[in-house]
Amino acid sequence: MSNPQVRLKVLLRERHWQTHQTFSAEYDRAARKVDPSLVGQAPSRAQLHRWTTGDVKGLPYPDHCRVLEAMFPGWTAAQLFERVNGEESVTSEPEPSVSTPDEAAPVSDEADPALWGAGSLAG
Repeated sequence: MSNPQVRLKVLLRERHWQTHQTFSAEYDRAARKVDPSLVGQAPSRAQLHRWTTGDVKGLPYPDHCRVLEAMFPGWTAAQLFERVNGEESVTSEPEPSVSTPDEAAPVSDEADPALWGAGSLAG
């Protein structure tokens, strides 16, 4: 039986982002998109090690979670910190999540008032 690893570690290895320097660069790239004030706030080398070995008691601070979720689209922070066995699927593509009501059905252009002609509302 294989030793369960933290999904984050597996995904980092798949992308070749295992080193702290590379991880920090990718973290800053994602942070810039999420909130520019988070650039330069990547976890320390020791904290990254704790994250990838599962030596954490809960999820990281919310700002870290937001950036991690931007680094790994489709994965939630909770999923990134789950332990997974070698037999489990640990691919870069997460399983589809339950959609929210806003995501449940496609929305047509007609639903966007900005696309309605000015005469559409006039009586």
